Amino acid sequence: MNETLSDRALATARLWAEAARERGWWISPDSRVGLRTAADLMGLSYGTVRNLVSEGKFAPTYRIGGGGHQKTVRLLELAEWLEQKRES
Repeated sequence: MNETLSDRALATARLWAEAARERGWWISPDSRVGLRTAADLMGLSYGTVRNLVSEGKFAPTYRIGGGGHQKTVRLLELAEWLEQKRES
């Protein structure tokens, strides 16, 4: 079965949302998380994520924080960004 990028991204976003909730991390009603949480979910360092954001090479971020975060990222957009980096 050939899953599309959208299918894979949606599945990943759902897994990340479940993982964030299980760990008691803040997640907004529209499924946004802070950059540190995003880094943890992807297995990247927070510094790497901050650098990618400042270089404009990361998923879209929102300056409207929440849960004590200055910037947030929507999990589906993060998963789509990650899937676009996939190599065959």
